[in-house]
Amino acid sequence: MKTGFTRALSGVAALGIALSGLALGVNGAYAADADAVSASIAKNATGTITISGGIVAHSFNGYRLGYLDSITYAADATDTLTGYTLKTDAKYTTVIENALSGITDNDTDLKTSFQNDPAYCGNDCAAGVTGTGEANPLGWFFEKYGSNAETTAPWGGGNGSSDSVLRQFATKVSAAVKADSTLAADATTLTSGDTPNSVPQGYYLLRDTTDLADPAAGETDGNKETQSAPILVSTTYTASDKTFTKDSRGKALGTIDLKNSTPKIAKQVVKSDGTTSQDQPDYAIGDTVTYELTSTVPYFTGYDIDNTYGTQNDAAAAKARAYNIIDTASKGLTIDTTKDSAGKTPAVASVKITLGSKSVTLTEGKDYDVTSSTVDYNGKNVGDEGYSADATRTVIDLGKYVNMVAGSTSAEKTDGKVNGVLEGGTVTVVFKATLNKDALVSDPGNLQKNPNKVELEYSNKPEDMSSKHKTPGDEVNVYTYRFQLKKTDKGGKALPGAKFTVKVVKGVTDADTDNEHAGQYLAVKDQDGKDQDGKWTYTNDKNEAFQFTSDKNGIVSGLTGLDSGTYEVTETKAPSGYTQAFLPTFQFTITPAAQSNGKNAFEQTGLYTISAVSFTDKDSLSGTGAAYVTAAGRADGGIYQYTVYNAKNLTELPKTGGAGLIMFAVVAVLLLAAAGVFTIRSRRDAAQA
Repeated sequence: MKTGFTRALSGVAALGIALSGLALGVNGAYAADADAVSASIAKNATGTITISGGIVAHSFNGYRLGYLDSITYAADATDTLTGYTLKTDAKYTTVIENALSGITDNDTDLKTSFQNDPAYCGNDCAAGVTGTGEANPLGWFFEKYGSNAETTAPWGGGNGSSDSVLRQFATKVSAAVKADSTLAADATTLTSGDTPNSVPQGYYLLRDTTDLADPAAGETDGNKETQSAPILVSTTYTASDKTFTKDSRGKALGTIDLKNSTPKIAKQVVKSDGTTSQDQPDYAIGDTVTYELTSTVPYFTGYDIDNTYGTQNDAAAAKARAYNIIDTASKGLTIDTTKDSAGKTPAVASVKITLGSKSVTLTEGKDYDVTSSTVDYNGKNVGDEGYSADATRTVIDLGKYVNMVAGSTSAEKTDGKVNGVLEGGTVTVVFKATLNKDALVSDPGNLQKNPNKVELEYSNKPEDMSSKHKTPGDEVNVYTYRFQLKKTDKGGKALPGAKFTVKVVKGVTDADTDNEHAGQYLAVKDQDGKDQDGKWTYTNDKNEAFQFTSDKNGIVSGLTGLDSGTYEVTETKAPSGYTQAFLPTFQFTITPAAQSNGKNAFEQTGLYTISAVSFTDKDSLSGTGAAYVTAAGRADGGIYQYTVYNAKNLTELPKTGGAGLIMFAVVAVLLLAAAGVFTIRSRRDAAQA
């Protein structure tokens, strides 16, 4: 039986990548250098494994598949090995041989190749092959394939060249030791962190046993990372009063770097550009609300992959990687998921992934699919008491991209190389909704939210691809407001039949350019102030502006579902029996109280206010001043309201105000003077007659 290799050691453990991959073993042998120093090493001498990186603590079971019984190092070396002999721990001989079965290289089964190699097959050789001593399948495997370090993503199963022999070996051995209750782990207390884990020296398979909490099931929401793929790693070694921490290439022994794989999902309301945070998250009914959803592509290294994802619904789908962004919109938000002629979903404006200088724009149908369903916003099931299917759930399924389905961006080639999955990249989704007639409307004393929430579902256990973890993201709200008028006579009697137009002047501030309707009149189609779909329409022509009419109680109640900003109200017709002279034009401003919620998004933090009434033209005959409009007040029910009165005759007109009334007084004096002159002349003419 061969126990040593003839090539110089290139590394016992080249790299440890949990969560994003697996630690890769590399072949080794006795060094042939004349100045090399040989040393024996005790089978159970203490070595260390340090598992660094990651965000939350991870736990591992360690299985010592093999050990070193002698090493070589340079005479002047202090911490670097140059060669070794690797033996299989008899406890795992059968497991390793069985793992080799079914893995092929050039159409040859690896177990068959091992059993036909007399230098390693020992007492487990094929018929007609004579070996000596105990079988050493681990030594054989790492001489042949230990240097097959994978250097590019995705290291996934079922994907041709990316499904390396080394990864298959680690996965099969891991599954075997998990399934065999008689194979107790050799180390059960390995944890991630900066402190080295002391274990008997050797070559280990590590299985991630971290308890991943499920917040949806009421568990602690602390651990959201994915479990790592099976890890192959060598310990450090101590012999001849020296501790060896590096291989012949200077790579660290006994060290694993856990890649951060804590996929999270964030959401914010943004302006129409799709990126700028919206600091006034309020809208008119009928307006488009734009959201930005951001997440991170998990490190799927070591996870199975299904190239047929999305094209079949059989057992193969259970091996597919899952990565779903799930948006749930409340009743007041309409999500347009009806496919257009190109098969695109209007609600999903764009999906992009960026990683460093790389950026890709994904295509629906090619990289992801969109589906929708009607659900209860609070997650109740059909048949539950209080169930109300009043929300829209939209699933953006990136399975085709992360499974590298043929035709997907990840499966395509650039400069002759497969693009692969941008693991760790930032996913940005621009998502659209429309505020509809079912939106909850706020009054100054009663703030009403129209919520929208997001969650992320992804594969989190490489040994159980059916396991899907959901992590909740942000819930954000949008708002809309109402305002009303009351028409009375001077004594407070309600007057029906008065007509008004309303014009959008500007946003909350002069710098607010996000109000696309500034300068336009409300041009609606029914007496409720909105068209048949419940949305506002607009016009630049005042002759096409909607005429809001006071009802029998004097109330103009159609001003519901307004955006924040300044509005101009003009009375265009007085009630029957009242003077048409000096009808008022005035403005009011709806100002919300909003601030950042700490998640790069803004929420209402207080009740909105409506400014004291102001006048656009109070010193002219067309704008008669504040005496026509009382201070703002609330009607029954808490609705914010201005009361506007009409005069029956000139004696009821305001006694104070602008130049318009002064002009009227001057005209009246002149008329009286003219009447006096006319009377004098008439009497003089009569006397002369």
